[in-house]
Amino acid sequence: MKRLAVGGIIATALAPFLVVALIAAALYAGSQPHGRNGTGRLVSVEGVDPEVLRIVSAVTDTTVATNPGCDADPLLILAHMTIEWPPGLKGEGRNNSRMAANGDFYPIIQAYAPVPGPDRDHGTVDGSTTAEYAVGPLQQINAFRESYPRDGNNDGTITQNNLHDATAIGVQHACTVQADTGQSLQTDNGRALEAGHYMLPSAPTSTFTAEYRSLVADAYNDLASRATWTRPPVSPGNALIVGDYAFPVDPSLITNGAQLTAPHHNYPAWDFPIPVGTTVFTVTAGRVVFAGWSDACGNGVTIDAPDGGRYTYCHGTTVTVEPGVTVTAGQAILLSGSTGHSTGPHLHLQIQIGGRFVCPQPLLLALIQGETLTPAAYSRTDCVRD
Repeated sequence: MKRLAVGGIIATALAPFLVVALIAAALYAGSQPHGRNGTGRLVSVEGVDPEVLRIVSAVTDTTVATNPGCDADPLLILAHMTIEWPPGLKGEGRNNSRMAANGDFYPIIQAYAPVPGPDRDHGTVDGSTTAEYAVGPLQQINAFRESYPRDGNNDGTITQNNLHDATAIGVQHACTVQADTGQSLQTDNGRALEAGHYMLPSAPTSTFTAEYRSLVADAYNDLASRATWTRPPVSPGNALIVGDYAFPVDPSLITNGAQLTAPHHNYPAWDFPIPVGTTVFTVTAGRVVFAGWSDACGNGVTIDAPDGGRYTYCHGTTVTVEPGVTVTAGQAILLSGSTGHSTGPHLHLQIQIGGRFVCPQPLLLALIQGETLTPAAYSRTDCVRD
């Protein structure tokens, strides 16, 4: 992380591995939320060392607990690591070194070029007595540590070269940004604000930091697609209900995160391949405004909900509700199929807010982890393939 300078100066401090990450991460698309306070818990992320994930998750939970209202999560910290020091995800440091049992990374993971500003630590943290360097698996400079001092492992010292401390510093920063801006970190806008402040606090909305914000969002989405969570217990044949919302099918049908974040082909919506005859549940309560046949949707149901959303479920074989009735969250309304404009058995789910389509994927990902989100805050573009 390189900060406290204008874009042109910061660019000179970018390490070669960050430049590579700038190119590679641009191949990913969109960002999705990860529910961290519900009964669904992050248990693994493909490509992330289990001990790295354990430390980041535990320290994130501890730090968030002291910041009421903060919804930072482990994937946000791992997204920064994906950009700043990708080998750190596997517990690797410089010169084929490994993260120590206490979370230390030595030799110091030092940026290849200094950031502007006088030496602040006399080399005790960044190894340089003449300049300031970003160090550690999250590439944080000493000024950042001083702004958000957190001792992640309670050993009496705070250093960015230790994963416990670096995580605690990063989470405290994220929680502070959220408190200052009022933006949830479980939304695209909230994570963009956090990433901008992480990269360049003096100009978090500059053109240069916009590129970094995009990289964090893309890395977050990729990590979410490779993540596995524990799930709230659900009786066979029943819906997974979390608060006022429910997952639209039996959650055991979801086998990986990529199924939850899969983009739709031409407008914001979600398509999920499932066997013919699978029970489809209402995502939330509301009034059925349509139940029956249409050429495009096939056998489908549309429900107007109190949250301001219009929820439409398509391509079923059998509709099990009538127009005009009021339904509750998790109520069976449809048996899946491949009717209407469909090339194979699947559920098509779309949500409209104020007549405009929004991405259902963030809500679905949150529900599978035991949390809910507000559809009005969802992106209108991040779930579209073309």
